[in-house]
Amino acid sequence: MKRRIEERYFANREFARWLANKGRMNEHTQNRMSTPQKETNAEVCYYQKQIHNKTPMVVCLEDGQQLRGIITGYDKDSIKMDRKAEPSLLVFKRCIRYMYKQDEEKSKQ
Repeated sequence: MKRRIEERYFANREFARWLANKGRMNEHTQNRMSTPQKETNAEVCYYQKQIHNKTPMVVCLEDGQQLRGIITGYDKDSIKMDRKAEPSLLVFKRCIRYMYKQDEEKSKQ
């Protein structure tokens, strides 16, 4: 009986030690458990490249509409598109389903 009580005490002591060290990280676990970045900036690089090259783009919206034009600016929530015969547009990113280069459309057909 006394031995069981000692085993429980020992098990609880080990658990208490583990619980106390749970929040601490040594160098090995800190390097291994680093959190991923929230943003990779890939989107920013893509927009900058398309703006610099003045690439004709096709933007497909959530409702199925396709907008054709050249991206001339962007910010956190929207992109600005210039179109040849039509007025420029400010398109909210939350309304965009996907976009692709207009040249890729020709190669698909």
